[in-house]
Parts: sequence; C-alpha cells; structure tokens
Amino acid sequence: MAKNKNNQAIWNTRIQKEASNLFQKVGNSIDIDKRLYKQDIQGSIAHVEMLFRQKIISFKIKNKIIYGLNKINKEITYKKFEFNKKYEDIHMNIEKRLFQIMVMKLDTFIQQDQEMIR
Repeated sequence: MAKNKNNQAIWNTRIQKEASNLFQKVGNSIDIDKRLYKQDIQGSIAHVEMLFRQKIISFKIKNKIIYGLNKINKEITYKKFEFNKKYEDIHMNIEKRLFQIMVMKLDTFIQQDQEMIR
C-alpha cells in the first residue's frame, strides 16, 4: 500500500525539495489509472475485512471504513469526486478522501472502542 504518515505523495517522503512540474507529471498516473477505482476500492475492502478477522480493528471501525469506501465509490460513479494530481494515483486519491471522511468521526469511534474495552 502506498501510504505514509502525512498522506503525501510517496516521493515527498524522500525528496526534501519541492518537485518540479515536470517531475510531478512524470510521477503522476491518476489520469490513466482513475478508471481502476472499483478494483482499488474492492481491494481496500478486502484488506479491511482481513484486518477485522485478524482482530486488528473492531467491527465498528471496519464498518465505518467500508461505509467510507462505498461513499467514495458513489462519489466517483456520480462524478462528484475530485481527483487531485497532487496525490499521484487512484489509491492515494481514495485514501486521502477516506481520511477526510474518517477524521470527522474518528475521535468518536476511538472513544466508543475505549469505553467497550473498560
């Protein structure tokens, strides 16, 4: 998975200077691979299911992530999703949007899970 802490383009974690426009164009594939959004979302859902089965995430978190991924699927299908070349590829674009959806509710989920543990 092409993921990093700051939800940045992968090469931003290794290259300290701001990338030139030419470099961004060469490293960017979103215009080509955005048509793979369904497969990327299906793969992400399978990954979330595995995390749940391995008891890495709770049932509630699993469902919220899947809800977010399904919401993104609808946004793309109905042309409401904004693809951003800054995030290079389809996976990073979906991940960024999922993060936006989840961060709004993440604190609530964490508190509820912690209360269940107590």
